[in-house]
Amino acid sequence: MRSPDSAMAIAVVAPPQAPGNARLLRSAASELRRRYRVERAGPGDGRKLAGLPTSSIVVTARSRRTRLRVLVAAVQGRRRAWLVEVFFSAGAPTARLAEGQVALNSLRLRG
Repeated sequence: MRSPDSAMAIAVVAPPQAPGNARLLRSAASELRRRYRVERAGPGDGRKLAGLPTSSIVVTARSRRTRLRVLVAAVQGRRRAWLVEVFFSAGAPTARLAEGQVALNSLRLRG
């Protein structure tokens, strides 16, 4: 999903044969480092997503033209894991941040 002004994008994927949360999170962080110039990375706030155990990091990175903040979360269900990534441009309006939070809070992940 992407906001109309492209200031926010959310991706949710359920990789087949996904490893546990820690490995999924490391793999996603490695991919971000490959695609962007990562300036800072730190732990997320430890909240659950969709009521499921979640491991997360928050990354500040730069693409060629844009500074980004990215939430990367690995969510573990009973039989499946999901990778949730939320990208915000540094100048994203406050309304976009609120919309992103609403979208995350509305996730229903099954499996």
